[in-house]
Amino acid sequence: LAFDSLLEPAPVGTRSLHSSSRSLVFYSHRYALTLQMDYSRARTDEDLVLGGEIVRRGGIPVPNIPVFLVSGHRVLAHCFSGPLGDFQLSCHLDGVPSLGLVVDADEWLEVNLGPTQRPSWAPDSRTTGGSGTASGAPALPGSRH
Repeated sequence: LAFDSLLEPAPVGTRSLHSSSRSLVFYSHRYALTLQMDYSRARTDEDLVLGGEIVRRGGIPVPNIPVFLVSGHRVLAHCFSGPLGDFQLSCHLDGVPSLGLVVDADEWLEVNLGPTQRPSWAPDSRTTGGSGTASGAPALPGSRH
């Protein structure tokens, strides 16, 4: 884990840095993975909307690879990465999820997402009307969208 927006302090003079999303950046020896958990688009506290982008070190996208959201041995959601290495998954949470990406025939990346519940400060789309639509991946920090 190279970056977690929940661990970043608020800038000096700012009363609050609360956001309706959580950004995470992970690095492996060959890949960079950017994730965004969007709380404003989730229907309930147990739902997760997760967007991401996988690139090789140097910024080369990793297109058309299987991406899985799993909990234990159960697949919660799956998709394939797009032409820019982007992907989006949504599901009803069951346990603590992990994200798995099959980057090569013999290489699997797995990221434990840890606690993914809606923070108490995140807006509730059931009462506020939410934001965004079900189509298209959310804009990610450093993404080419």
